[in-house]
Amino acid sequence: LQSLLDEKKEILEKHQEVVKYGKELADRCVMQSKEIQDLYETNRNLLGALAEMRNVKDTLAAELDTLQQKMNAVADPSPSTPKIVQEDVSVPIPSTSDLPSDLPPSPS
Repeated sequence: LQSLLDEKKEILEKHQEVVKYGKELADRCVMQSKEIQDLYETNRNLLGALAEMRNVKDTLAAELDTLQQKMNAVADPSPSTPKIVQEDVSVPIPSTSDLPSDLPPSPS
């Protein structure tokens, strides 16, 4: 009878260890889930900022083109003279088609 009680006690101790480990795993899963959600939000914010930067780049490129045309017109009003050539020094920004478009909405 004593050996059965000792065995039961040992099983209960092991069960308590398993439960404790399970709770630790669950806590870690919750923390990682929160971290993933934070990263997801950061990614969405960065994608929004990138889109905004593209709009600014396009606007600045159009303004630069307009200014270049005005400079060329002032520098050489006759169409037969070669125009000033602007060297392209722009930094390539990936197009929106290169970005993942299938992101699910942010979990709340």
